[in-house]
Amino acid sequence: MHKFGLKRKIKSINTDIESFVPLFHNWIQEDKIPNHTMVDVANYKHIPDGPGIMLIAHEGHFSLDFEDDELGLLYVRKTPLGESNSETILAIQQILDFAVKLIQIDSKVGEKIEFSDKYQLFSNDRFELPNDVESKKKLLQVASGVFNDAILSVPPPLKGARLKINIQ
Repeated sequence: MHKFGLKRKIKSINTDIESFVPLFHNWIQEDKIPNHTMVDVANYKHIPDGPGIMLIAHEGHFSLDFEDDELGLLYVRKTPLGESNSETILAIQQILDFAVKLIQIDSKVGEKIEFSDKYQLFSNDRFELPNDVESKKKLLQVASGVFNDAILSVPPPLKGARLKINIQ
């Protein structure tokens, strides 16, 4: 399975999220994300609890995400990446953390945003990993191997919601 998302939570932001539109366009123009064919930037900030500003790539997409009223930088993988779920999640974390570093070194945005060390992992495939007890155990086991020193917790499930794990 490869359809995982990982969100790095944001502690504080002192800039309009509109500033991410030119930032993401710059990433496309300068081909900043290795091994990604970046396509476009979309502004969905008008959607409550939605994806905010998105950078769409063939392999996955990035977004300044507002889901569950928790702002964060999200990366959702759309194409296969690793040979196992652990390898895939680890690679997704490396891609996301690279994107965070790109934001932090940006002269217009970097000093105005503070990322936390908290993540949220989720399955973006409700068929392969539905939000049920068995899938929860599988995902917790994989996540504990990737985030071995972290505290893992599962938020209360909402009907129809993706399976999620909070990582601290």
